[in-house]
Amino acid sequence: MNPVVTRTGTRLWREGAVVAAAFVVCLLGGTVRVEDTLTAPPLAAWLLALVSCAVLPARHRRPLAVLAVTTAAGVVAQPLGLVLSPPVAAPALVAACACTLHVPGERRAAGAVALAAVALLAGSEPLSEDVSWRDASRMGTVVAAPLVAGLIGHAVRTRRAYLAAVEERARRAEESRELEARRRVAEERVRIARELHDLVAHQITLANAQATVAAHFFDSRPEQTRVSLRELVETTGHALDELRATVGLLRQTGDGDAAAAEGPAPGLARLPDLLESFRRAGLEVGVREKG
Repeated sequence: MNPVVTRTGTRLWREGAVVAAAFVVCLLGGTVRVEDTLTAPPLAAWLLALVSCAVLPARHRRPLAVLAVTTAAGVVAQPLGLVLSPPVAAPALVAACACTLHVPGERRAAGAVALAAVALLAGSEPLSEDVSWRDASRMGTVVAAPLVAGLIGHAVRTRRAYLAAVEERARRAEESRELEARRRVAEERVRIARELHDLVAHQITLANAQATVAAHFFDSRPEQTRVSLRELVETTGHALDELRATVGLLRQTGDGDAAAAEGPAPGLARLPDLLESFRRAGLEVGVREKG
């Protein structure tokens, strides 16, 4: 199954569930009467729930407009004969949460939510002049509900930003590790090339000198030519042995292959042997040391 189609279906199902839940809660809130009695939802409750929930799917793209519409629907609840309570204002609470999630700028989002809370507070004031403790408690919950919804949205927004920052740091760390690995591979290649040059270059140079001497004395001094050719065969054999030993070291995969190494790389201790091989080839070689 296509992952994009799966995510789209999950998002649509979640949106439908949120809108349906807000509609049911708003409709149930409309069953409460002023006398604290329950009746069937009147026509005004149905209209209020339909209008306020119809705009909820657009809360991600137009959070401020959706918050304004749902808040206005809550404010007109009491003039329509309904008791404005947090259940009736459920669509406005969903919009307040979405507002703090999607509105750019935390101050702007907080100001919009606070303004909606003030508007709902004004709309929840009883039409009569008498305000009982029960009315005051209901007004307090009405004004506190959107603020709490805004705080929840802010917490979700902060967590998403934190997770995004963590993912970004992990991605950059992974890129840094890859760059470091590439750099080390490049340095290792340079080192291997240098080692191969140090191990084989002098043998190839000696072989070239011996071949030159053999070609020069081929007609005039056959014996010297034979000696040079024998030394040429010996020199190329040594070069192959050293190359084979180096390649064997490069092919090691663990400590168990350490025994397969044929010895350390040639050092200055073998310099006299190298000079002697050049002299046997008929070349005059001198050594000068400093330090």
